[in-house]
Amino acid sequence: MEALTTYKTFKQNLDNELNRAAEGFVKIGYLLKLARDNPHILAGSGYTNINEMANKEYGIDKTVVSRWISINDEFSEGGYSDRLKSEYQGYGYSKLAVMLNIPETIREELSPAFTKSEIQTIKDEIDEESHIAPMEVYLEGQAAEQEKIEDNLEKVLHQLMYEQPDKYVMAFSSKNEKDLQDIFAPATEAIYTVRVQGVGRFLLSIKPEKVSLVNIRNTDDKEMYEWTEFAERIKRLFDYALQPRESWEKTYNMPFPEKEASEKEPEQTKKQEVAPVQHKETPVKQVKKPEKKVVPAKKKKIETPKEDNEDDNTIRGYKAAITSSLKKMSSVWESDKTDTDKVKILLEETDKLVFRLKGIAGGERNG
Repeated sequence: MEALTTYKTFKQNLDNELNRAAEGFVKIGYLLKLARDNPHILAGSGYTNINEMANKEYGIDKTVVSRWISINDEFSEGGYSDRLKSEYQGYGYSKLAVMLNIPETIREELSPAFTKSEIQTIKDEIDEESHIAPMEVYLEGQAAEQEKIEDNLEKVLHQLMYEQPDKYVMAFSSKNEKDLQDIFAPATEAIYTVRVQGVGRFLLSIKPEKVSLVNIRNTDDKEMYEWTEFAERIKRLFDYALQPRESWEKTYNMPFPEKEASEKEPEQTKKQEVAPVQHKETPVKQVKKPEKKVVPAKKKKIETPKEDNEDDNTIRGYKAAITSSLKKMSSVWESDKTDTDKVKILLEETDKLVFRLKGIAGGERNG
């Protein structure tokens, strides 16, 4: 081993050891599977199964045994060998452990350049979206500005550049596809996760050779685009008769957000400013929450306290009933009932929802 005199040499050595460790865990998983699937291997050992043996001999919990076996299932050649697939070499054990629960269509968009925390962030957002029922997404309704946009990529870009208006301004001024690559993937590749109201979350993967869009609610739904198509979708969002900020304001029907003095970043080069993916410090996920408008504080009315909290209790009751209705509607929608029965039940629940929502609105106006 070379002398560890710099961070670079330290990191290279550590990466090499972690990569070898990943290959080692694939082999361990393979050995565990052999013992699990061939009872004669444990014959005479006094152990009834591989979990008992691993725990007594090595202090390894059955959940760890299961994880190592799963890593072999997913990442070994043929799903049952002691060799790591070539496309997963260079990740290291900790990244592969997180990637176990990421759909393959999304794993295809990753590379060893992504850090474990970046991969974990992607996984967390996949999990978060999976907990939102289809009926809840439907009831969100689409944003007014996106109702006429039919193309998924254009919707995602519309939302992304609403959340990151600086990218809109830079893309507006771009002269060619190379400029767009520098804006959206200055470190060669980048991944954004973008949630479109009334549709769901998408993963936008940008690489030099292509752009991919994966619907996280249905990961089999993967769209591939050439850079010429990507550029064409972006241009649809611009009005070149206006200045960049004016065009943004027209597209989103609101004033261009100005950063507070404390939020302004020091002047940087173009690539430094927009890089969503770096091998080290910069996180892969650059999708920011929309900046909140600064609303001047209003003077509160001083009111005499109510003698009782009957109205508050009523509103809480309405809210609980609405939650129950939404869960019921989602369950019915996903059930095996006939379409006729589904529609009948959903219409009944919709009437109840409208009544309760009006009750909340009226209660809050009177409160």
